[in-house]
Amino acid sequence: MDPKFNIQLAGANADNNSLFMQLSFSAVTFITITEGSRIASLVSYDFPAGISELTLVSSLKEIFTANTLLQKQFRKVDIVFAFATSLLVPYDFHNNPSNKAMFELVYGDSQDNILKNDLRFQHNFCNIYEVPRLVNSIVTTKFPTATFTHQYSILPDIIKAGGNHLYAIFGEYDVTAMLLKEGKIQIIQNFKYQVPEDVTYYLLGFCENFDLAISETILHLNGGIAKDSDLFKEIDSYFLQIEYATLPSAFYYADEIKQYPAHLFSHLFATASCV
Repeated sequence: MDPKFNIQLAGANADNNSLFMQLSFSAVTFITITEGSRIASLVSYDFPAGISELTLVSSLKEIFTANTLLQKQFRKVDIVFAFATSLLVPYDFHNNPSNKAMFELVYGDSQDNILKNDLRFQHNFCNIYEVPRLVNSIVTTKFPTATFTHQYSILPDIIKAGGNHLYAIFGEYDVTAMLLKEGKIQIIQNFKYQVPEDVTYYLLGFCENFDLAISETILHLNGGIAKDSDLFKEIDSYFLQIEYATLPSAFYYADEIKQYPAHLFSHLFATASCV
């Protein structure tokens, strides 16, 4: 299986780097970071739309075996699951015995999957999320000492400023969006799209449902959205404050990474800086 991006820099194959991995049904990305906070590699694989759990597991087995980068000894491994089945519950309502019932009320029976939860005291919520059982098994077997969390648990840490912010990550056929109102988390949701109008329907709907004026909301763009695309033109016709995300200052980046548009990988590096 060939990666979509395979950026390997000086020090990429050294032992004792840290490893960041983000996994969803859409893609898996590996980033290695030196002890001096320098990005040493970024390797990313895309999966086809509608991939099954068994096919995902088979693909991961192939990647784990064939990619020599993953055979190194890492001083630290952080794995972020980005599966869309996630439920943000206000901390006051969090209760371990009832987490499963609350989750299944929204998503249905989860007995064939693993339920995990992240407590985010600083944002006053608990994230209850589902990981496919076979996926969880192969990942924990490959990286038994890894620290695990969910993308939605980390996203609120990326935006430091107050005010109203709509943070969007664009995949090939889906978008993950987070809405902050006066710096407080309102919603994080993943949605599929086929045409640009689908995206504006959801993004505008978020603002309307949470009583946010579009003129007072900054839209942050991350991932695969080109500035000359029909998708951007559609969004630009509605939103007045649009910012393409930049590379976070937590790391040092080689020119091989800087040759790509910063927003293409910005969300991955931002997430890696917060784990």
